Amino acid sequence: MKICVKCGAELNDMDGYCSRCGMPQTAFRNGAEPVPETGAPRSTYRTAFASDGSPVSGETASAGSSDSSGKLSGLLEQKDHTASFRPEDVEENKLFCILSYLGILCLIPLLSGNKSPYLRFHVNQGLVLFLGTIILNMARALLAGLWIFGRLDSYVVSPLFTFMNVLMFALTVIGIANAVRGKAAELPLIGKIRLI
Repeated sequence: MKICVKCGAELNDMDGYCSRCGMPQTAFRNGAEPVPETGAPRSTYRTAFASDGSPVSGETASAGSSDSSGKLSGLLEQKDHTASFRPEDVEENKLFCILSYLGILCLIPLLSGNKSPYLRFHVNQGLVLFLGTIILNMARALLAGLWIFGRLDSYVVSPLFTFMNVLMFALTVIGIANAVRGKAAELPLIGKIRLI
């Protein structure tokens, strides 16, 4: 059993790096020359840290992983803006916010003249969903009408667009659930798009 030279954590004799702080552990020959311990190469591991900078014990991740997973998680991330709206505004406009996600009914709160920032947030997301669904269905009709895609319709085009319509429906359900709970969370994939 050995002790980490940086944080004092107890380590196994064969550990080349501290599992708590990630510090390389070195043995010294004749008290002067450092010799790296055997173990996994440092380039393939990194230590996870909490928001306060302290290491999270037992969690390591591959340093060689691509940044594409970070970009994907950024698209799926739901940023919550609820704290930036007044609680009275949230309570007064819940019904209109729910209407924002019901297809063409999103035009009712849009054209109502209500200047609520909270309602505007939900109307924007509902409008993006509505327009996205229209564009999606128009693209499917166009592709299915073309002779070459007409032959592929039952095998490729139809299942692809069915999946995309199910995805739009799932985003609609998430938006309605957020409106009912009085939350202003961005929807995954489309939450960053601003039309109004």
